[in-house]
Amino acid sequence: MIGLPRHQTVFIAQLSLLLLFFNFAKYIEHQLYFYIKYGLFSLFYCSMGLLSYQLFIKPIFINNFNKTTLYKLLLFISVLGLSIFIDSIIGNQESTDVKQYLNNLIDFKKNIAMFNRALHSGPERSMLLVGLMKFAIFFISLGFFYLLVDSYYRKRELYIANQQSELFLLKSQINPHFLYNALNTIYGQAIKERLDTFADLIQHMALQARKKVLKESDYKTVTYSENTILYIVSIAIGTLAFIHSLLISFFSSDPQKANFIAHAWVKMILNPQGALASSILFSIFTLVHFKKVFKPIWFTNLNRNTIFYKLPLYVLGLFILAVFYSIIMNIQNELNTWLIRTKSPYALPSLPGSDLKYVWEKEINVDFYVGIIRSVVVICVTSIIPYVITAIIYTSLMWISQSKNLEKQLKEQKKQESNSHLLTQLQGLLGIEEELKGTATEESLQQLISLMDYVQQTDGQTKVPIAEEIHFIDEYIRFQRKRLPTDADIDLQVEFPSYIPPKEIAPLVLIPFVENAFQYGIRTDAPCWICLKISVNEQQLAMQLANTIVPKTILQEKSGIGLSNVSKRLELMYPTQHTLQIESDEQTFRVDLRIQLKNI
Repeated sequence: MIGLPRHQTVFIAQLSLLLLFFNFAKYIEHQLYFYIKYGLFSLFYCSMGLLSYQLFIKPIFINNFNKTTLYKLLLFISVLGLSIFIDSIIGNQESTDVKQYLNNLIDFKKNIAMFNRALHSGPERSMLLVGLMKFAIFFISLGFFYLLVDSYYRKRELYIANQQSELFLLKSQINPHFLYNALNTIYGQAIKERLDTFADLIQHMALQARKKVLKESDYKTVTYSENTILYIVSIAIGTLAFIHSLLISFFSSDPQKANFIAHAWVKMILNPQGALASSILFSIFTLVHFKKVFKPIWFTNLNRNTIFYKLPLYVLGLFILAVFYSIIMNIQNELNTWLIRTKSPYALPSLPGSDLKYVWEKEINVDFYVGIIRSVVVICVTSIIPYVITAIIYTSLMWISQSKNLEKQLKEQKKQESNSHLLTQLQGLLGIEEELKGTATEESLQQLISLMDYVQQTDGQTKVPIAEEIHFIDEYIRFQRKRLPTDADIDLQVEFPSYIPPKEIAPLVLIPFVENAFQYGIRTDAPCWICLKISVNEQQLAMQLANTIVPKTILQEKSGIGLSNVSKRLELMYPTQHTLQIESDEQTFRVDLRIQLKNI
């Protein structure tokens, strides 16, 4: 973002925002020591956020759980306990004089004594324990910002690696797939020349090559459900909010009162405004905010992809959520009013000054509507920070889950990577098979070895000159012509460009279409034809290919990838820079492929 390592960038951004927030607060608290006090608070909070990421979030959500993880969690709990002491030192100094304030900060004996008194005081101890829970939530929330940034880069790097691996996997299949079909051509020629022993060897090699060709089912990716992850996170957030509300109620209640248990637990759970209902609402609304407002607006490319368009739209989304939340809160209030008026033991105390009237009993005037609008605005403003923080949590955990899914997918693809090693065997056949000498089969075998040389040379390349690719297609057509009888009614029309600009293209993205035309479009017992035209200019490569369709009754069994392989490769290599149209009827198969070369 600003040329800094990722964690330093997040730390500086958080520190700047906290300082900015406290700087606004200074207009309320006119104290000379303000800048030092809240500067220390900002530094302390940011440091604890970084520690929560390193000791709590990263070990749980990124690393595998082990003994070291347990030690880090115990260390985080210890540091969290220490944070209460540090917070009390920074915030509970009586002096407003800068020099005296700094002296009080380093007076450890006095600070320890003050903290010890708080621990032995019932109300203050309760406040410390409630504060500990709040600190845990706040620090972990700050830590999720680090997870968000890390998970974004992690997902992006894994996506690129996964895409490259998938491309390599698809590319590696061209080798055995191409060899399998070419060997069938030589097999037919060997049979025609009565080279039975050699034909058996070729057939065996073809079967070996076929085994290396993956079927469509082998390309299935590891399943991943984004909604499952989001629902789990939503439940976890709601549970945490429930525990937090219960603890606040528990420690803020007087244990000497007879209704302590009922107020702290039963009412908080059974009352429509209690901890259970509030936490469920918080969980649901944070999830709805993320899925319906935050994610669509900030993560989706809109026509007007600017902050000046997205920000008002986001504020509108928050306001709509606030309207629905206000409606539900009023329903809760009506139910609690009913419990109070019926003297139910599960009712929560009414607010001071409340007249305990139902909404239909109140006077409907301008002030009534102004009050409704004011409450909606207050809900909208106060919900911004929790909504944004929970959206950060949802996003980071969703991206981490996607990253882990990509890792599994990458491992599966690595297992499937294969490459044919039959070229060496083919070259050996030329030297040991005496019966091949001077035959058309020998010439075809030499041509195949030359073609396979090019296929293997391009294994590690992402781009090759277009001229080389077209020359390879021309050689392949010459290779296929040798098996075609001269007396058959077969029409081959091939048109290549007279001038080929010095542009590059992904290797072997054209040959599967040509190969498919010869394999499934040529027959010797009836008229058939193939028409191929390739044109190239500075901006575009275009290939039009049409051929007759051999009836299914005499088709050879398909090897499993072919056109689907090249379609996937085109989508990965040229996602927005190609168009592929495939049409077929009972007699003809047509392909129209166009690849944009301008930005390649």
